[in-house]
Amino acid sequence: METTFEDIADHGSQLRDEMSRINLLRIRGDISSAKTLCLATLKKYPASVDAHTMMGDLHAEQADLGPAAEWYALALDLDPNAPGVIVKLNRIRAALDISKQASVQQAMIDSGRKVSPWLITAVATSAIAIAA
Repeated sequence: METTFEDIADHGSQLRDEMSRINLLRIRGDISSAKTLCLATLKKYPASVDAHTMMGDLHAEQADLGPAAEWYALALDLDPNAPGVIVKLNRIRAALDISKQASVQQAMIDSGRKVSPWLITAVATSAIAIAA
């Protein structure tokens, strides 16, 4: 069976419809249902950069940074020039670094070691830069 232009256009239309439903669930705060639908969409459209990016967004909204970074990296594997994805990935990686620094700082405090005020300033500055 030969694939026609209409088949391809219909395929794209179905994907856009599913992505719209996922985004609506996300906006309404139903992240769990959005993730479930997004995973189902990825099974149908495994090469969808948008679906991979959306999974990263959904994880990022729940501060689940490790998986968010993985989904963004997968999206970039599919399209290294995907608009905005590299920025999202870099922000998540920076947030992971800050989280790691904060954990080290907390461990130092818990063990009774003195924490440099410069370290506190660096962590706070990094957090502000990421939020901007």
